[in-house]
Order: sequence, then structure tokens, then C-alpha cells
Amino acid sequence: MSEIRITGTKRTPRPQAQEAASSALTSFQHLSAQAFQPWKCIPPELAREIVEHLADDVSSLRALCLASSITRSFALEQLFSVVNFRSRDDIGRWLDILEWTPALEKVVKNIGLSFDALPSLNIDESPSDTSVLARALSALRNVRVLKLDLASDPDCDATQARAHISLFSHLEELHLTSSYLTDTDTLTSLLTSFTNLRVLSFDSIALDDPHSEGDPSDIDLTSLQEVRISSSYSKHYDGDSCLGRLIGYSPPTALKSLKFETFSYERSCCLDTMERYLSLGAPTLTKLVLDSIYHKYEDEHKEMWGRLPTFPALESLTVRITLSGEGELAINALKAPRLTALILRIVLHDKYDERFDFEDILLEVFPWCHDSPTSMASILIGKFPEFEHLKFQVCLRRASDRHFRPAARGRMERKLLKRLEETDADVTRYLSPPIQWLDERYRPAAYSNETGKPSWPPDEEIMESGSESDESLEDECDFEGDI
Repeated sequence: MSEIRITGTKRTPRPQAQEAASSALTSFQHLSAQAFQPWKCIPPELAREIVEHLADDVSSLRALCLASSITRSFALEQLFSVVNFRSRDDIGRWLDILEWTPALEKVVKNIGLSFDALPSLNIDESPSDTSVLARALSALRNVRVLKLDLASDPDCDATQARAHISLFSHLEELHLTSSYLTDTDTLTSLLTSFTNLRVLSFDSIALDDPHSEGDPSDIDLTSLQEVRISSSYSKHYDGDSCLGRLIGYSPPTALKSLKFETFSYERSCCLDTMERYLSLGAPTLTKLVLDSIYHKYEDEHKEMWGRLPTFPALESLTVRITLSGEGELAINALKAPRLTALILRIVLHDKYDERFDFEDILLEVFPWCHDSPTSMASILIGKFPEFEHLKFQVCLRRASDRHFRPAARGRMERKLLKRLEETDADVTRYLSPPIQWLDERYRPAAYSNETGKPSWPPDEEIMESGSESDESLEDECDFEGDI
């Protein structure tokens, strides 16, 4: 009997078959992981861009912490780059967080510290041995920015504050805020702790006695590149401002940016302080902000500008536009041959209705030079040969209904452009965009592309007082009471 042989595909021995099946399963699982868990395969460069785009969205950043190890590292940088200690309880919570996530020690770059959070410290002992806060701060070796709130206690112990903040050995920015200080001893004591400061700001500092007996010989401000004075002043306007003297103790050699800003009339920086800083920074300044209400007469204002030298490196100037003409005076008096950008800031203080002030400013300020037939553009080009950009900023309170009514903001922009056209300003080619919107602290307002509204919630009382809807406002004439 002949043997019957069945021919076909050669079968793989059993051991090789198991290996092939295992390899195929592994490949399938890998493909499935790529299909259903794309975050684990995302390139780090793309992950960083995504996280930076969501920097202000806390809920999305928290979700990215769970998506993958790649997105987690970048999301943690955004979530914990700024840490604020407002009370002593915050310190204990932070230590608990560090115990679970030690990697955060390298992430924190910016610290906000309230004087109320500073525990009692025996100055004769090492801060790291006696203070819980010191233990919490000593590990944060990458901190470069410190915002220190000195609180409203006039008897706050500067020695305590100095002992703690001296732990930040690599600090580059110091932002001091307070309500009231009896003298400059606290400020001079704090400033002696740092030698490499690049940025120094005073926010809401009110000093009672400008004639301090403190020794400022150890202050080193030579590395300063930016100084900001906001709503800070001395109660004694005797021509010898304490904030002005501070910069005189150790003049900076390469000051690039100087900002004078005022959030209320009672807390305006005096001309004496402004003149001291402007004189010291004139050779190197590239950016200057003059948004301050002065406590001096117009003649003294003109005399100050007459004494100031030329600003050979200045490229950007921001001034507040008011009916008193202080901003226009500064622009006309300023000697800055390399100026390329001029920013005109309109601050609207009325909490419930900003239209009245805005229209008054448009009527009174433009045309720019009432006695000259020359256009605004010709005046600016003649004074600043390298002039290229003109910007308008409008500052509204966060509670203002204008932030939540895109149609109202659109009408204000059209009103501005119409007034510039009526006065033959000839500056349209320098404008982009027509208006930049800010809140009352001069922070840019970011509006949603879909709704045209900001991210913060509206003030219900304000919104109820503005009963018109955006649609009805659009149907009205282009700004009530056209010029």
C-alpha cells in the first residue's frame, strides 16, 4: 500500500511558535498603548508647548500631571513655579507636600511671603535650626523672585524678615509691598541682604519719617536693571524723599527699565524721587513708564524736565494721558533721539461708567497740539526720528462691565479711531491694535476668542446696573453723544 502524504505549509515547531506568538502579542500591546495612551509617546518639546499654552488653566494642568511622566514634569513647573506663604499654616502644608514630592524643591522659582507667616526666630541661633519656615525655604535653591509683604504693622521686626530672606542666596528680584512703615530702617536693613538684585519694586509703601538714622553703607544696588515704584510715597514732601535717597546710597550702573505708577491720588510718587531716579538712569534707560499723578505745580514739573539730561538709549515711553496735560508735557520735554515706541495710557477711575471720562479725554487731548496745524504723526516724527509704534492702553477696574461687553469695547475703539481721523492725526499706520485693555493694576486683560470676555467672574452688582445686552448696544449709534 502506498503511503499518502499530505503536503502544505510547513509547520513551525512548538517552541518557535510560542516565541512568535509572544512577539506578535507584544507588538499588538505596544500599538494599542500608542493608540489609547498617546500622552506617553509625545515628544518632550511638544509636551512643553502644550503645557505652556495651558499655563493659566489649573484644572488642565492637574489633568496633565496624570497623563504621563513627560507631561507631569512640565505641568508641575507651571503649577508650583510660584508658591505663596500667607500664614504659618501654609508652611506646614508645604512641608507635607515636599515630603511626598521632593522634586518640587527644584521647581519653585517665585516665592510670595507675608510677614504674618514669619514665625518667631531667635536671631542668636541658626535660622535652619529654629524656624520651620527656614527649613521649608532652605531647600528652595532655585528661587529667583521674592515678593515680601511687610503687612500693615508699623512695628514689624525687620531683623526677623532679614534673617529669613537671607536664605535666598541667588535672589534676583525683590518686590516689597506694605501699607505703612515708620521709617526707612526696615527697607535699608532688608536691602543689605542682597548683592545681585536685578529687579527692585516698591508697591504701596508709605513711609512716615523720611529722616532715618539707619546705616545704608552695606547696600549694594549697582546691579539693578529695573526699578518700579507703585503708589509709594513719603508723608513728608520736603524735597528729601527717602525712596530717592535709597537709590543714591548705591547708584545702579546699568539701569534699563524705570516705572512710576500710581493707583490712587493719595499715594503718588513725588517729583523729587522721580528726578533722582531719572537722572541716575538717563545714560542707560531703554524703557520708561511715567504713569503718576504729581503733587507739584506745573512750573516745577517743567523745571524738573529742564534739568534732566538726554536719554540716548531710551526706546519705549509710556505716559498717562489726563486732562491736566502732564503726559503731553513729559513727551514734549523728553530728549530721546532713539525713541521708537510711544504708549499712551488712559486710566478710567469711575467704577460704574467709564464713557464720560473717556470721551472728555478724546475731546480735550486730541488734536495733540492745539496751537499747531501740524499732524500728531509729524510732531512725533520730528521729535523722535526713529519713531515706529504708537499704542493706546485703557485701564478699567476688573469689576467694570466693559470687560464683559465686547460690543462696548469695540465702540470705544471706533470712537478713538474716529477722533484721530477727525483731528488729522495721521497715526493709523503706527497703530496695532487700536487699544490694549488692562485692569486697575495694569495687568493685560486676556479675553476669550469665543465669548470676548475675561476669565475672572463678573461683579453681579455691576452687571445688573448695566442692563443693556451686547446685542442692544450694537444697535445703538456709534457711542452716544457723538463728537
